Amino acid sequence: DGSRKWNVLPPDLRFEKLSGDATGWGAQDCPGFMQNAVHWGGIDGPAGMLGRTFHCTFLTGSELFLESFQIRYDSSEAWYSGISSSVPNHQYDAFALGAHEFGHATGWRGHFGEENTELCKLPADPRQTMCPSTSTGSSDWRTLEEHDRHTFDNAY
Repeated sequence: DGSRKWNVLPPDLRFEKLSGDATGWGAQDCPGFMQNAVHWGGIDGPAGMLGRTFHCTFLTGSELFLESFQIRYDSSEAWYSGISSSVPNHQYDAFALGAHEFGHATGWRGHFGEENTELCKLPADPRQTMCPSTSTGSSDWRTLEEHDRHTFDNAY
């Protein structure tokens, strides 16, 4: 569900769920992975990193190409996976994290706030999807806000 927000942006980018199961998880070198996948497993324990996207790349001459990506949700966090945007105060929104991590899957390696803290200052309304952090009880990453869309459009 988190990928759907990116699918509406130009150019013709499409994230779609395929049948089958991609199992296992490679470190940053993505050994053996040729397909995109979303995984559920441990990262760093509770109250740490919520998710991570690895870019699996290859080099042709002097150009680096994104071949595939691997998204991992930290299974040790308390997740809310419901449709409602009323996220319980003690859980993280899995849908919102998906939107954020699929942003990284497009090739977006950084975060807002690393260079512009005004976009990610709390409380921010609306809060940009590609800010570096979120909090429990929040669905603030579920939508792509204006700066998210403009930055993506300018890159492609």
